[in-house]
Amino acid sequence: MKKILYILTILIGFGVNAQTPNEIFKEGNDLYKQNKFEEALTKYKSIEETGFVADDLFYNMANVYYKLEETAPAILYYNRALKVNPNLDDAKFNLKMAQLRTVDKIEKLPATFFVKFWNWLANILTVHQWAIFSVLMASFTAIAFIFYFFANSSVIKRISFVKSITSLILMIISMVIAHQQNTWESKNKEAIIMAENSYIKISPNENSEDKFILHEGTEVLIVDQVDEWLRIKLADGKIGWIYSGDIEVI
Repeated sequence: MKKILYILTILIGFGVNAQTPNEIFKEGNDLYKQNKFEEALTKYKSIEETGFVADDLFYNMANVYYKLEETAPAILYYNRALKVNPNLDDAKFNLKMAQLRTVDKIEKLPATFFVKFWNWLANILTVHQWAIFSVLMASFTAIAFIFYFFANSSVIKRISFVKSITSLILMIISMVIAHQQNTWESKNKEAIIMAENSYIKISPNENSEDKFILHEGTEVLIVDQVDEWLRIKLADGKIGWIYSGDIEVI
């Protein structure tokens, strides 16, 4: 009985002294303000290791890596912050600044106006947010139809009809975007080159001929995998195989 009480006392003590993620995050921020970047990073990492996901956590980690002149991790975490919150303008700006430090300057393939507009629209929200938006639009559509069906006034009927059609169109668009984004993410994974120099192979084999070389911080797309080798695609259309240890998924 005494042993049980002793164990309970220890557990209660741990519970009382345990810090919340917000408290640890604040400590990390205070250390960052004091230019104690490595200590701040330790605090942020301790939160991340618990599985906690937040745009401000990833954003602050990216800022620390940027201050420590670790370009690849900085780019990785700016991208992770934007994956959680696509509208984080500070992360977008800082990401561009970090990308200026990279060796590889990849030119994107030209795209039509419609493709650019569609990509811009799709990236306004995350897949989860688009799914929620489609559900809301479905609810608005149903409510508007009910008003249209039961309204006695012709004016209310016209307004309800227009609103229902508008909501229906927005629902369809959001569902298409959510489905397209979900399908794309399931087949493709964005990643960052973490190795200082990574030799891209023609085939998934260490003895294969080198096709080209990439450097830390370069953003790539993983399109296939064979054992420990990943088939990647660059924004300019180049394709090759990279060792999985040289890369980290966003």
